[in-house]
Amino acid sequence: MRKSWHNADIVAAVKKAGTSLAKLAEANDFRPSTFRAALHRRHPKAQQIIANAIGRSRHELWPNWYGRNDQLLPLTPFQRRAFARAERSAA
Repeated sequence: MRKSWHNADIVAAVKKAGTSLAKLAEANDFRPSTFRAALHRRHPKAQQIIANAIGRSRHELWPNWYGRNDQLLPLTPFQRRAFARAERSAA
């Protein structure tokens, strides 16, 4: 499996494209925190906007979350448990 882009590389690519995560969020009626979280959590809509801004596919940026056709991949059992723990601790 290909390695995901590093979060700092994604942020740098967004800046090179002449914008920022906060500007992308505001332009698309999201909170900036949503786009920051999308760097390390699944958020298909925000991740699609980020990918479009830098001219890449979601699969290229996050190959462990998106298949070659850019469709969201199912969570593994380990990922489901980790996601459930994170949701419980955030509540």
